[in-house]
Amino acid sequence: MTDPLAGTGVTARHTVATNSGSVQEFAGPPGSTDQAMPGLGDQNLSDRILAAATELTVQEGWSAITMGKVAHAAGVSRQSVYNEVGSKTELARKMVAVESARFIAAVDSELGTGADLPDAIGKTARRVFEMAANDSMLRAVVAADQSGNTELLPLITTRSEPILAAATQTLVTRLSSHYPNQVPAQPELGIACAALARLVLSYISQPVGNPTDCAQEIAWLAGRFLSADSN
Repeated sequence: MTDPLAGTGVTARHTVATNSGSVQEFAGPPGSTDQAMPGLGDQNLSDRILAAATELTVQEGWSAITMGKVAHAAGVSRQSVYNEVGSKTELARKMVAVESARFIAAVDSELGTGADLPDAIGKTARRVFEMAANDSMLRAVVAADQSGNTELLPLITTRSEPILAAATQTLVTRLSSHYPNQVPAQPELGIACAALARLVLSYISQPVGNPTDCAQEIAWLAGRFLSADSN
């Protein structure tokens, strides 16, 4: 499975509940014992910085975030933040990469649970949409765009290539493994999975309707253009 965190220096693994109720997943050896936001002390430096930045974004909005605030929340110096994550733009990219890894992991684990291909796609889409509806960070991304700050949303829309690549590869791998007789051969399978990934991402970034109805629409479409019988 393609890792959307590749090149970011972060690997999502375990969950950390933050003050605002959002949940972040991180891994790494025990970090510094400096004073930081509750729940951040057991993460490595990069993870602590990203968790602190995400929590601040949820609480205050992306436009209010400064490297100094992130450093204070993470319990490190501002120079450490710059050394670890680079610019604020790069910080945003890494935050979105961590968040997208949670969704890719959900897709990876859910696809094999369906009775057939459309059922599997429907269940997976519903889980992803339910996650999105309750995701504090994703709501902050959309809110930032609505308030005129357009730095975050493009990372899941017009500049979402890493997310789409990871999602497409996960779909291809899992669907061909779990439903080998129900999906088309390559390259049709890859084309269909790429289109499906783009469609799901568009639902996430611009939600319309409730998760169940949206998932049923995705399942209906998948049954038409992702079935081996339709090719």
